[in-house]
Amino acid sequence: MGILKKVGIGIGIVFAIIIILGIIGATLTPTGKIAETQPSETTTTQQIQPTTRAPENIVMFMGVKEGDLVRFFFGFNDRKAYDGKVSFKILDSSNKTVYTSQFDVKANQYIDYEFKLTGSPIGKVYEWKIPFNSIGKGVSNIGTAYITFTTVDGGVLTADFPLLEIPSYTPEEIRQLYETQYLQTAKNIGQTVTKGNFEVTLVRLGYFTHLQFDTWGNEVTEFRVDIKVKNIGTEKDTFSVYNAVMIVGDKQYEYSYNSKFEGYEIYPNVVKEGYIIFKDVPKDLSGQVRIIVGSAWILWNQVNYEFVVQV
Repeated sequence: MGILKKVGIGIGIVFAIIIILGIIGATLTPTGKIAETQPSETTTTQQIQPTTRAPENIVMFMGVKEGDLVRFFFGFNDRKAYDGKVSFKILDSSNKTVYTSQFDVKANQYIDYEFKLTGSPIGKVYEWKIPFNSIGKGVSNIGTAYITFTTVDGGVLTADFPLLEIPSYTPEEIRQLYETQYLQTAKNIGQTVTKGNFEVTLVRLGYFTHLQFDTWGNEVTEFRVDIKVKNIGTEKDTFSVYNAVMIVGDKQYEYSYNSKFEGYEIYPNVVKEGYIIFKDVPKDLSGQVRIIVGSAWILWNQVNYEFVVQV
Protein backbone atom coordinates (compact mmCIF):
# COMPACT_ATOMS: atom_id res chain seq x y z
CA MET A 1 0.00 0.00 0.00
CA GLY A 2 2.94 2.35 0.73
CA ILE A 3 4.25 2.02 -2.86
CA LEU A 4 0.80 2.51 -4.37
CA LYS A 5 0.26 5.54 -2.20
CA LYS A 6 3.57 7.05 -3.31
CA VAL A 7 2.78 6.30 -6.94
CA GLY A 8 -0.62 7.93 -6.55
CA ILE A 9 0.95 11.02 -4.99
CA GLY A 10 3.58 11.12 -7.77
CA ILE A 11 0.95 10.93 -10.49
CA GLY A 12 -1.07 13.64 -8.76
CA ILE A 13 1.97 15.92 -8.67
CA VAL A 14 2.68 15.31 -12.38
CA PHE A 15 -0.88 16.22 -13.40
CA ALA A 16 -0.83 19.25 -11.11
CA ILE A 17 2.33 20.46 -12.85
CA ILE A 18 0.74 19.86 -16.26
CA ILE A 19 -2.28 21.95 -15.23
CA ILE A 20 -0.02 24.74 -13.98
CA LEU A 21 2.00 24.69 -17.21
CA GLY A 22 -1.24 24.82 -19.19
CA ILE A 23 -2.31 27.88 -17.23
CA ILE A 24 1.07 29.51 -17.84
CA GLY A 25 0.78 28.78 -21.56
CA ALA A 26 -2.69 30.28 -21.63
CA THR A 27 -1.48 33.48 -19.95
CA LEU A 28 1.17 34.10 -22.60
CA THR A 29 -0.73 35.92 -25.32
CA PRO A 30 0.59 36.96 -28.75
CA THR A 31 -0.15 40.53 -29.79
CA GLY A 32 1.03 40.13 -33.38
CA LYS A 33 0.15 37.68 -36.16
CA ILE A 34 0.39 33.98 -35.21
CA ALA A 35 2.74 31.83 -37.28
CA GLU A 36 1.19 29.14 -39.48
CA THR A 37 1.46 25.39 -38.77
CA GLN A 38 4.31 25.14 -41.30
CA PRO A 39 6.81 27.68 -39.94
CA SER A 40 8.95 27.83 -43.10
CA GLU A 41 5.98 29.18 -45.09
CA THR A 42 4.92 31.84 -42.59
CA THR A 43 4.94 35.46 -43.70
CA THR A 44 3.87 38.65 -42.00
CA THR A 45 3.53 42.25 -43.07
CA GLN A 46 5.71 43.39 -40.19
CA GLN A 47 9.35 43.67 -41.30
CA ILE A 48 11.78 42.87 -38.49
CA GLN A 49 15.47 43.08 -39.17
CA PRO A 50 17.51 40.30 -37.52
CA THR A 51 19.92 41.56 -34.92
CA THR A 52 23.62 41.10 -35.56
CA ARG A 53 24.48 40.05 -32.05
CA ALA A 54 23.84 36.35 -31.38
CA PRO A 55 21.59 35.36 -28.45
CA GLU A 56 23.11 33.65 -25.43
CA ASN A 57 20.40 31.10 -24.75
CA ILE A 58 16.82 30.03 -25.39
CA VAL A 59 14.26 30.92 -22.75
CA MET A 60 10.57 30.16 -22.28
CA PHE A 61 10.50 27.08 -24.53
CA MET A 62 7.12 25.41 -23.99
CA GLY A 63 4.46 23.24 -25.61
CA VAL A 64 0.76 23.57 -24.80
CA LYS A 65 -1.99 21.26 -26.08
CA GLU A 66 -4.91 23.27 -27.44
CA GLY A 67 -7.67 21.01 -28.73
CA ASP A 68 -6.35 18.99 -31.67
CA LEU A 69 -3.16 21.04 -31.91
CA VAL A 70 -0.04 21.57 -29.82
CA ARG A 71 1.35 25.11 -29.72
CA PHE A 72 5.11 25.43 -29.26
CA PHE A 73 6.96 28.67 -28.72
CA PHE A 74 10.37 29.95 -27.66
CA GLY A 75 12.24 33.18 -27.25
CA PHE A 76 15.76 34.31 -26.47
CA ASN A 77 17.32 35.87 -23.40
CA ASP A 78 17.52 39.32 -25.05
CA ARG A 79 13.86 39.13 -26.26
CA LYS A 80 14.93 39.80 -29.87
CA ALA A 81 14.27 38.00 -33.16
CA TYR A 82 16.91 36.00 -35.07
CA ASP A 83 17.23 34.11 -38.31
CA GLY A 84 18.27 30.51 -37.88
CA LYS A 85 17.48 26.83 -38.29
CA VAL A 86 15.43 24.75 -35.84
CA SER A 87 15.83 21.03 -35.19
CA PHE A 88 12.95 19.75 -33.10
CA LYS A 89 12.10 16.36 -31.62
CA ILE A 90 9.83 14.75 -29.04
CA LEU A 91 10.80 11.69 -26.99
CA ASP A 92 8.50 9.56 -24.87
CA SER A 93 9.30 8.52 -21.30
CA SER A 94 11.37 5.55 -22.52
CA ASN A 95 13.47 7.92 -24.69
CA LYS A 96 12.00 6.70 -27.98
CA THR A 97 11.57 9.37 -30.66
CA VAL A 98 7.90 10.02 -31.48
CA TYR A 99 8.24 13.20 -33.57
CA THR A 100 10.97 15.09 -35.45
CA SER A 101 11.08 18.13 -37.72
CA GLN A 102 13.50 20.72 -39.06
CA PHE A 103 12.70 24.14 -40.45
CA ASP A 104 14.17 27.57 -41.12
CA VAL A 105 13.17 30.56 -39.03
CA LYS A 106 13.16 34.17 -40.20
CA ALA A 107 13.22 37.22 -37.97
CA ASN A 108 10.02 38.59 -39.51
CA GLN A 109 8.11 35.47 -38.42
CA TYR A 110 8.44 36.22 -34.70
CA ILE A 111 5.49 37.70 -32.84
CA ASP A 112 5.13 39.82 -29.73
CA TYR A 113 4.08 38.00 -26.55
CA GLU A 114 2.70 39.54 -23.40
CA PHE A 115 1.35 38.30 -20.08
CA LYS A 116 -2.42 38.09 -20.43
CA LEU A 117 -3.16 39.04 -16.83
CA THR A 118 -0.89 42.08 -16.62
CA GLY A 119 -0.31 43.04 -20.24
CA SER A 120 3.41 43.24 -19.56
CA PRO A 121 5.47 42.59 -22.73
CA ILE A 122 7.61 39.48 -22.96
CA GLY A 123 9.36 40.23 -26.23
CA LYS A 124 9.76 38.51 -29.57
CA VAL A 125 8.71 34.86 -29.58
CA TYR A 126 8.62 32.28 -32.35
CA GLU A 127 5.50 30.13 -32.40
CA TRP A 128 4.33 27.15 -34.43
CA LYS A 129 1.68 24.46 -34.15
CA ILE A 130 1.48 20.77 -35.02
CA PRO A 131 -1.48 18.36 -34.99
CA PHE A 132 -1.61 16.34 -31.79
CA ASN A 133 -2.20 13.13 -33.74
CA SER A 134 0.97 13.69 -35.79
CA ILE A 135 2.95 12.80 -32.66
CA GLY A 136 3.63 9.08 -32.34
CA LYS A 137 2.32 7.13 -29.38
CA GLY A 138 4.50 6.77 -26.29
CA VAL A 139 4.51 4.24 -23.47
CA SER A 140 3.05 6.99 -21.27
CA ASN A 141 1.17 10.22 -22.04
CA ILE A 142 4.11 12.35 -20.93
CA GLY A 143 7.09 13.15 -23.17
CA THR A 144 9.88 15.69 -23.52
CA ALA A 145 10.33 18.16 -26.37
CA TYR A 146 13.86 19.16 -27.41
CA ILE A 147 14.84 22.12 -29.57
CA THR A 148 18.17 23.04 -31.15
CA PHE A 149 18.49 26.50 -32.71
CA THR A 150 21.45 27.12 -35.01
CA THR A 151 22.22 30.79 -35.64
CA VAL A 152 23.37 32.16 -39.00
CA ASP A 153 26.94 32.36 -37.68
CA GLY A 154 26.93 28.72 -36.56
CA GLY A 155 26.11 29.14 -32.89
CA VAL A 156 24.08 26.30 -31.34
CA LEU A 157 21.50 26.84 -28.58
CA THR A 158 19.41 24.09 -26.99
CA ALA A 159 16.45 23.79 -24.64
CA ASP A 160 13.97 21.16 -23.56
CA PHE A 161 10.45 21.03 -22.19
CA PRO A 162 9.50 18.03 -20.03
CA LEU A 163 5.95 17.03 -19.08
CA LEU A 164 4.64 17.50 -22.61
CA GLU A 165 1.32 15.74 -23.21
CA ILE A 166 1.57 13.19 -26.05
CA PRO A 167 -0.58 10.32 -27.38
CA SER A 168 -0.03 7.03 -25.55
CA TYR A 169 -0.46 3.30 -26.05
CA THR A 170 -3.14 1.37 -24.18
CA PRO A 171 -1.87 -1.13 -21.57
CA GLU A 172 -2.52 -4.03 -23.97
CA GLU A 173 -0.68 -2.22 -26.79
CA ILE A 174 2.30 -1.68 -24.45
CA ARG A 175 2.47 -5.40 -23.62
CA GLN A 176 2.19 -6.34 -27.29
CA LEU A 177 4.86 -3.81 -28.28
CA TYR A 178 7.49 -5.30 -25.98
CA GLU A 179 6.43 -8.88 -26.72
CA THR A 180 6.89 -8.26 -30.45
CA GLN A 181 10.33 -6.78 -29.87
CA TYR A 182 11.33 -9.83 -27.83
CA LEU A 183 10.10 -12.31 -30.45
CA GLN A 184 12.13 -10.50 -33.12
CA THR A 185 15.41 -10.97 -31.23
CA ALA A 186 14.91 -14.19 -29.22
CA LYS A 187 16.71 -17.39 -30.25
CA ASN A 188 14.45 -20.31 -31.16
CA ILE A 189 15.47 -23.58 -29.47
CA GLY A 190 12.67 -26.15 -29.83
CA GLN A 191 14.22 -28.89 -27.65
CA THR A 192 11.89 -31.30 -25.82
CA VAL A 193 12.43 -33.44 -22.72
CA THR A 194 9.91 -36.13 -21.71
CA LYS A 195 9.80 -37.59 -18.20
CA GLY A 196 6.93 -39.03 -16.21
CA ASN A 197 3.66 -37.23 -16.96
CA PHE A 198 5.20 -34.24 -18.71
CA GLU A 199 6.53 -33.35 -22.14
CA VAL A 200 8.47 -30.11 -21.69
CA THR A 201 9.72 -27.97 -24.57
CA LEU A 202 12.22 -25.15 -24.32
CA VAL A 203 10.74 -22.96 -27.05
CA ARG A 204 13.05 -19.94 -27.18
CA LEU A 205 15.22 -17.70 -25.02
CA GLY A 206 16.72 -14.24 -25.06
CA TYR A 207 16.80 -10.80 -23.50
CA PHE A 208 13.37 -9.34 -22.75
CA THR A 209 13.08 -5.55 -22.46
CA HIS A 210 9.86 -4.31 -20.88
CA LEU A 211 8.50 -1.74 -18.44
CA GLN A 212 9.41 -2.47 -14.84
CA PHE A 213 5.82 -2.63 -13.60
CA ASP A 214 4.21 -4.26 -16.64
CA THR A 215 2.66 -1.18 -18.30
CA TRP A 216 4.50 1.66 -16.55
CA GLY A 217 7.87 2.52 -15.02
CA ASN A 218 11.38 2.53 -16.45
CA GLU A 219 12.51 0.04 -19.05
CA VAL A 220 14.34 -3.03 -17.70
CA THR A 221 16.02 -5.90 -19.54
CA GLU A 222 15.94 -9.46 -18.17
CA PHE A 223 16.86 -12.91 -19.45
CA ARG A 224 13.79 -14.89 -20.42
CA VAL A 225 13.23 -18.56 -21.24
CA ASP A 226 9.94 -19.59 -22.90
CA ILE A 227 8.57 -23.06 -22.15
CA LYS A 228 5.65 -25.24 -23.16
CA VAL A 229 4.47 -28.03 -20.84
CA LYS A 230 2.04 -30.82 -21.80
CA ASN A 231 0.57 -33.40 -19.44
CA ILE A 232 0.88 -36.70 -21.33
CA GLY A 233 -0.28 -38.76 -18.38
CA THR A 234 -3.72 -40.00 -17.40
CA GLU A 235 -4.18 -37.89 -14.24
CA LYS A 236 -3.75 -34.25 -13.32
CA ASP A 237 -0.27 -33.36 -12.14
CA THR A 238 1.76 -30.30 -11.12
CA PHE A 239 4.83 -28.92 -12.88
CA SER A 240 6.79 -26.51 -10.69
CA VAL A 241 9.16 -23.83 -12.01
CA TYR A 242 10.07 -22.32 -8.63
CA ASN A 243 13.33 -24.28 -8.50
CA ALA A 244 14.35 -23.20 -12.02
CA VAL A 245 18.01 -22.26 -12.33
CA MET A 246 20.47 -21.37 -15.10
CA ILE A 247 24.13 -22.38 -14.86
CA VAL A 248 26.89 -20.84 -16.96
CA GLY A 249 30.38 -22.05 -16.09
CA ASP A 250 30.79 -21.40 -12.37
CA LYS A 251 27.90 -18.90 -12.23
CA GLN A 252 24.34 -19.69 -11.17
CA TYR A 253 21.32 -17.51 -11.93
CA GLU A 254 18.14 -17.96 -9.92
CA TYR A 255 14.44 -17.91 -10.71
CA SER A 256 12.74 -14.49 -10.60
CA TYR A 257 9.20 -13.88 -9.41
CA ASN A 258 8.74 -11.80 -12.56
CA SER A 259 8.30 -15.16 -14.30
CA LYS A 260 4.88 -15.99 -15.77
CA PHE A 261 4.00 -19.68 -15.74
CA GLU A 262 1.24 -21.53 -13.91
CA GLY A 263 1.78 -25.28 -13.69
CA TYR A 264 -0.46 -26.24 -10.78
CA GLU A 265 -2.63 -29.34 -11.40
CA ILE A 266 -2.39 -29.57 -15.18
CA TYR A 267 -4.99 -32.02 -16.52
CA PRO A 268 -4.19 -34.75 -19.11
CA ASN A 269 -3.57 -33.47 -22.67
CA VAL A 270 -3.61 -29.85 -21.47
CA VAL A 271 -0.73 -27.63 -22.66
CA LYS A 272 0.49 -24.68 -20.56
CA GLU A 273 2.80 -22.01 -21.95
CA GLY A 274 4.70 -19.23 -20.25
CA TYR A 275 8.16 -17.99 -19.46
CA ILE A 276 10.82 -17.99 -16.74
CA ILE A 277 12.88 -14.91 -15.88
CA PHE A 278 16.34 -15.41 -14.42
CA LYS A 279 17.80 -12.74 -12.14
CA ASP A 280 20.97 -10.70 -12.69
CA VAL A 281 22.03 -12.32 -15.97
CA PRO A 282 24.76 -10.24 -17.67
CA LYS A 283 23.84 -8.72 -21.01
CA ASP A 284 26.86 -10.27 -22.76
CA LEU A 285 25.98 -13.90 -21.94
CA SER A 286 27.39 -16.39 -24.47
CA GLY A 287 28.50 -20.00 -24.78
CA GLN A 288 27.04 -23.20 -23.35
CA VAL A 289 24.24 -22.86 -20.81
CA ARG A 290 22.53 -25.44 -18.57
CA ILE A 291 18.93 -24.60 -17.81
CA ILE A 292 16.72 -26.44 -15.34
CA VAL A 293 13.28 -25.11 -16.22
CA GLY A 294 11.36 -26.93 -13.50
CA SER A 295 10.56 -30.21 -11.82
CA ALA A 296 7.82 -32.75 -11.14
CA TRP A 297 7.35 -35.82 -8.93
CA ILE A 298 7.59 -39.35 -10.31
CA LEU A 299 6.41 -41.71 -7.59
CA TRP A 300 8.36 -40.44 -4.56
CA ASN A 301 11.21 -38.84 -6.50
CA GLN A 302 11.49 -35.24 -7.65
CA VAL A 303 12.97 -35.06 -11.17
CA ASN A 304 14.34 -32.01 -12.99
CA TYR A 305 13.77 -31.08 -16.62
CA GLU A 306 17.12 -29.88 -17.90
CA PHE A 307 18.38 -28.48 -21.20
CA VAL A 308 21.87 -27.71 -22.48
CA VAL A 309 21.92 -25.01 -25.18
CA GLN A 310 24.24 -22.52 -26.86
CA VAL A 311 23.49 -18.81 -26.54
